[in-house]
Amino acid sequence: MCYVNLYNSSLIFQTKMSDSDDLSTDLSSSDEENVPKQEYTKINDDIRKRLIDCLVNNRGSIPDVARMFDIHYQTVYAIWNVYMKTGRTTKLKRGGFKKRK
Repeated sequence: MCYVNLYNSSLIFQTKMSDSDDLSTDLSSSDEENVPKQEYTKINDDIRKRLIDCLVNNRGSIPDVARMFDIHYQTVYAIWNVYMKTGRTTKLKRGGFKKRK
């Protein structure tokens, strides 16, 4: 237990507090921990090619194309950057289990 002084117009009040009534906020007990993370949207190669085709043929800006395909604009931006840097329109194949020799 501890005592806290409360100042109120030149009068000092002392209140008794238990240890569980800590004045600091506990960040670990927030409700945000219980919220499940949003899963990533899987974008197949056909949609990637159509996105790039729209951007190459000036059918809209990145935000416009993102709205057309209902994809987040940062995803469209990332696909466009990969195309501009490497010319690749498909997703790279992910690695897997490698056999021991």
